Amino acid sequence: MIKNIINSKYTNLETLLDTFYQNKPFPHIVLDNFLSQEFFSIISLTKSEIEKENTGKKFSSDLERNKWVSKNTNLPNNLKILINFLNSDEWILNLSKLSKIENIFSTKVGNTRLANYHEMKNDGYLGPHVDHSDDPDTGHPHVLNLLLYLSSEWDDNWGGSTLLFDKYGKKIINEVKYKPNRAIIFLHTPYSFH
Repeated sequence: MIKNIINSKYTNLETLLDTFYQNKPFPHIVLDNFLSQEFFSIISLTKSEIEKENTGKKFSSDLERNKWVSKNTNLPNNLKILINFLNSDEWILNLSKLSKIENIFSTKVGNTRLANYHEMKNDGYLGPHVDHSDDPDTGHPHVLNLLLYLSSEWDDNWGGSTLLFDKYGKKIINEVKYKPNRAIIFLHTPYSFH
């Protein structure tokens, strides 16, 4: 049984509050080695199980090309453990301390309308966008995002960066390069183009 899912240095994100709000173009923080090394190794193995699945939804448009999302169906157990932890009261309180947003809560775990796991295939592309504005079940506003890079091997020539744009979604202000086990947490607003 895994005792530590995330790296112990991220159990108190309140220490990063100033950095979070000072980062441009909108509040965000980049956390390297986000998962404990033991759990990241297990999740990397889990990824090969997902690749065999044909469930979920595929995208092939000008805005989203060669992208696949899980729709939270048939996910391996270790990925479910991670998702459940990131939706736990303990982690949500940590996010509240980072953002100083009170009374935040997670989207219902296991929903099939929002996907927790996204995968870009070869030559994949996802254009500048702002995510959903509210929870589809409750209507409560969506206020924070957490992106986590799970592929254990990466070559910068493959791309994979997360680009943070100006409030119009036109100009790149910041680039967060892909790095295995890197997480990005950012404030979600109508102008959080990424």
